[in-house]
Amino acid sequence: MNPSSRGARSLLVPLVLCLATVASARADDDDARPRRYRFTKVADSFGDGFVPFSFECLSINNHGDVAFRTARVPEGVGSLIQGIYRADDDEGRSRRRRLTTIAEFGGGFDFLGQNPSINDAGEVAFGVSEFSFETATETQRVLRGDGRSLRTIASTVRDFSRFGLEPTVNESGVVAFKAKTDQLDTFDFETALVSGRSRRDLTTHYLSSTSEFSEFGTLSRPAINNRGDIAFEESVDGESIPGVFVTRGDGFKTIAAPDPDVIVGRPNLNDAGTVVFHRFFNFEPGEELVKGNGGPLTVIADTEGPFQSFGHFFGFQAPALNKHGDVAFFAELDSDDSPAPAGIFVGPDAVRDRVVGTGDRLDGRTVRSLRICEGGLNDQGELAFFATFDDPRIPDGIRIGVYRATPRSGRR
Repeated sequence: MNPSSRGARSLLVPLVLCLATVASARADDDDARPRRYRFTKVADSFGDGFVPFSFECLSINNHGDVAFRTARVPEGVGSLIQGIYRADDDEGRSRRRRLTTIAEFGGGFDFLGQNPSINDAGEVAFGVSEFSFETATETQRVLRGDGRSLRTIASTVRDFSRFGLEPTVNESGVVAFKAKTDQLDTFDFETALVSGRSRRDLTTHYLSSTSEFSEFGTLSRPAINNRGDIAFEESVDGESIPGVFVTRGDGFKTIAAPDPDVIVGRPNLNDAGTVVFHRFFNFEPGEELVKGNGGPLTVIADTEGPFQSFGHFFGFQAPALNKHGDVAFFAELDSDDSPAPAGIFVGPDAVRDRVVGTGDRLDGRTVRSLRICEGGLNDQGELAFFATFDDPRIPDGIRIGVYRATPRSGRR
């Protein structure tokens, strides 16, 4: 053997080991780095003529279209016009934002549901309460629209007496919602869970009078998946504290039984049957985001580590959830600062799983606050969220942007 060759090989071994160590260190470093996203503004309160403080909730479909609820000032003198709008993703074909009006309502005493739900066909489900000054009557409706037509799924004119105004819709256009029937002459009440594509094919999944569920149940938002399963939170007879359940059309599965020590929020559901929801405790501090499918619950994130709260300012809500079981949620960080720094996360690691946070810069302005809702994550890993900015250049001094965050690695 050539001595010089032997010497070269003896030098090569430590070099390879050194390179392997460097590669391993880089991999570990990559694992610790925050995930990278591309942010696209799809609507803007100032640029699109919306009232900053009227933005409520939003949802995103697998095409990247974003549905949201807000309001605008009419051209003349009058009450605010509330509306459901869809920001259509043009996949980079144009720099111009494309907004589609799904429906608008005025009149001052009308109330539009705060949490629209969108499917891949661009159909948006929502609820509205309309007041007629001529007849001094209120009419509530559950609706589904795509910007071309608007279909009434249920109405208090003939179907029920009241609705939960936050329905959800699946890819088949089936809308799930909660309803009440009040018999004023006998003071009898019914709570119902209902779904359907139209008024002609409504299915009532339970009535409180013929089920274990309480007549004094809430009208909270249910979640429907593409198999037609519906997750909901509800109290049972004799219990004031609700549990979380799923109906598959042939009975009910208990995800979290009512527990006087635990308060649960409204759930989210995917096609695999995974249910996610927020919970906190009556007799001990702390909050948790959990998931389950009928067995033991798994903690997604809690307030024992870097997080101190999961969004009590907007009301506790379920994490956003996609078909892969990925989640996204808003959280405030454990900090002595006031206000506490906050962000949107896709996992329990406050560094690696951070998508965007207060103090970040978007479009040249500093983010003051953020919000994501149950429908804010699609199957491609894209997120939809609101960001609030102080902007002294505009009359109100406050600007709200609606954003889509796309993973840098591309869609799934």
